[in-house]
Amino acid sequence: MGIPEPSTTTDGDGNYLFRSLKPATYRVAELVEDGWTATGPVSLEAVVSLDEDTKADFFDFAGGNITGIVWNDFNADGIRDTDPDTGELIEPGLPGWTVFLDFNNDRLLDPTEPSTTTDANGSYLFTNLPADDYEVTEVVPPGWDISPHYDSRQTAAVTALQTTSLATSRISTPAMVRSAA
Repeated sequence: MGIPEPSTTTDGDGNYLFRSLKPATYRVAELVEDGWTATGPVSLEAVVSLDEDTKADFFDFAGGNITGIVWNDFNADGIRDTDPDTGELIEPGLPGWTVFLDFNNDRLLDPTEPSTTTDANGSYLFTNLPADDYEVTEVVPPGWDISPHYDSRQTAAVTALQTTSLATSRISTPAMVRSAA
């Protein structure tokens, strides 16, 4: 069976340590966890010298997701209403709405900012994002308003391998056009 290879695990900061190695050249390898992608070599040669620390760093990436829904808030109360008898949603999702990640916080969709369009149910999804806080912003078409006390932008904290679900977006029914009599 042979001699078992030494192994260790990383701490909460990603650091690891092999102790009491004799001076020599060692091949150090990592096992890439499910959901992560190595962005550099998965094995390296490390030369260990007497009384000196040797570093062998590995680089991996795992993104997170942001999901949410844009819906028509008929009564502008900020709550997506359901039928009390059936539990079915009675305020529909809004398909075809543009939602984007506002990197420069100017509330305008710039060509370099990721965007998506809501599906038939008003749902949207951003995938494989680096861990960070993102300003998720809707493009509100003319004639539509955001429900009172809400905003067209929400902050989403993204963590690797997690999906952040926003409290959804509340869009009031288009303003009624009144004719002067």
